[in-house]
Amino acid sequence: MSAFVDLVDELWTCDQYTTADAIADRLELTRSQREYLIPVIVNSCRMVRRCAAKRVEDAYDPARCRSTVVVGDVPSVDPRLAFLATEFALPDGSYVSWGAATVVQHEARVVMLDKMRGSLADTIGKHETVIGQIRAANVRCLADLHAGGVA
Repeated sequence: MSAFVDLVDELWTCDQYTTADAIADRLELTRSQREYLIPVIVNSCRMVRRCAAKRVEDAYDPARCRSTVVVGDVPSVDPRLAFLATEFALPDGSYVSWGAATVVQHEARVVMLDKMRGSLADTIGKHETVIGQIRAANVRCLADLHAGGVA
């Protein structure tokens, strides 16, 4: 694992914001450095936690028929227990474990993920439209399409 992942694992508290502050403290960042880097650290903490959760969620997927979860280099005996302890983010930025999440919290997560799905569908549609325009104009890229005066 990377040093940053290890640091997130060591300093994780209740959310990515508190953890980012703890990392900034550990790294002895100046006020100016904090101003620029805290948003990056927050997003990186979120990514580290999501990747770790995804590994556990994937291992629990019965379609994959895996009987163990590997956390770092250490196999866990029961993937169901690891899954229940794995946390996911709620729309308000807080985290809850799969095992403790209520119906209301699962519903909030579904709404949040559905919004992400809609945004992805919009982006996919834009790419598909541009692909069609590029092919129709027989150019290499979108910039070439616009450079030729085609809108």
